[in-house]
Amino acid sequence: MGTIGFIGLGIMGIGMASNLVRKQPDTVLGFDLVPALRDRFAAHGGQPVENVEEIAKNCPLIFLSLPSNKAVESSVESILSAAKPGTIIVDLSSTAPSLIRELSKKAAEKGLHLLDSPVSGAEARAADGTLVIMCGGEEAVYETVLPYLKMLGPDVFYMGGSGSGNVCKLVNNVIVGGNLDIACEAIAFGRKAGLDPAKLWEVVRGGAAQSFMLDVRGPKIVNHDFSPSAPVRLHLKDVNNALQLADEIGVELPLTNVIKEHLGWLKEQGFENEDHSALYRYYEHAMGVADEEDQG
Repeated sequence: MGTIGFIGLGIMGIGMASNLVRKQPDTVLGFDLVPALRDRFAAHGGQPVENVEEIAKNCPLIFLSLPSNKAVESSVESILSAAKPGTIIVDLSSTAPSLIRELSKKAAEKGLHLLDSPVSGAEARAADGTLVIMCGGEEAVYETVLPYLKMLGPDVFYMGGSGSGNVCKLVNNVIVGGNLDIACEAIAFGRKAGLDPAKLWEVVRGGAAQSFMLDVRGPKIVNHDFSPSAPVRLHLKDVNNALQLADEIGVELPLTNVIKEHLGWLKEQGFENEDHSALYRYYEHAMGVADEEDQG
């Protein structure tokens, strides 16, 4: 394929970009707005560059892992203005399906290809290359980049036309949000009723209440460690994308609206950069079990 570009070297991006560096022979150019993240990428064996345009001009395959719809739109527009026809852009971000479809049309008009390939899994799974990846776009383009996607995770699925990967990711995130919110509610409930949260978590994770989110976020909840793996602000973005799509297709997501309220409370309290397991803070506050230390 030749030189590979990677834009967005944050919590998830650095792990994915590093896997591409390790698992294939071609040079990987990387860009992030934060200089320290570019330095970290260099320490992982990548070649940092100073702007998106340098990647667009030199890379026939470009991956994106960005935190917002606006960042994805801006980066894709920059690529379209500088890249050669035939360039393939793979958006690994969680992006609104309507935006991806719009950008895909613009890419096609310039002879480029845009594949939406959002990922599911936490920071550790990005680092060890075990993500689940769901793809939308031209099937022939998907087949072309599949070997590279397999470097990021063994489970890669083609879901259909442009935007289909992100629709699948929104379904995934609706479930994730529900699992995490109810886990936080239940653990705070048990604490209010006099149980030790750590012992409670040990018990319920071994029974019918077990879930991936309870497994991986439970320790953060009971230890009150909300260092970000999946920040509140990104979860809120995903929730808004889901509600936007629901509005577009004429359905309601009542539980997701409740989760949006809880995430919104966290943002208002200044916790938007904490891990989304900080939803536990909402229930501590609501149930009156938070102490001064818990308030951060």
